[in-house]
Amino acid sequence: MVLAPPAAKMVAEAKQQVTMIDMAGLKAAVDAKDAGLLLDVRLPSEQAASGRVPGALSMPRGTVEFAIWPKVGFPDKTDLGQKITVYCGTSWRSALAAKSLKDLGFTNVRAVDMRMADWLAAGYPVEKSTQ
Repeated sequence: MVLAPPAAKMVAEAKQQVTMIDMAGLKAAVDAKDAGLLLDVRLPSEQAASGRVPGALSMPRGTVEFAIWPKVGFPDKTDLGQKITVYCGTSWRSALAAKSLKDLGFTNVRAVDMRMADWLAAGYPVEKSTQ
C-alpha cells in the first residue's frame, strides 16, 4: 500500500516527534522484558491473522487515547512516565499512536519502525490472538 501524500506527511512528522526503534530494538526489548507496556495498535482481525508479539496488549489505533488510561493506573496513580512501546503492521499507525500518547502527556513512549511481516519472516515468536 502507498500512502497518499498528506497521510505520508503526517506519518513522517509523527516519526520526527517521537522516539523510534527498529525491529532489532523491539526484539531485544522483548527478550530482556524491557518493552514496558507493549501495545499492538493493529485491528483485531490483523492480530488474529498473524498473532501478536509476545506480551503485547491489543489496543487498536482508534482507541488508544481512551483505552490507555486504566493500563497506566488512572484514576488513582496515573503514571505518565511508564515505558510504552507501540507497534503495528507498517510503522504508520504506531508512529501516530505514539505521537498521540506523547500529546496526552506520556513521556516515555516509543514507536517501532518495522513491518509485522518482517517480524514473522525472521521467525520471531508470536502469540495467537484470542480476539
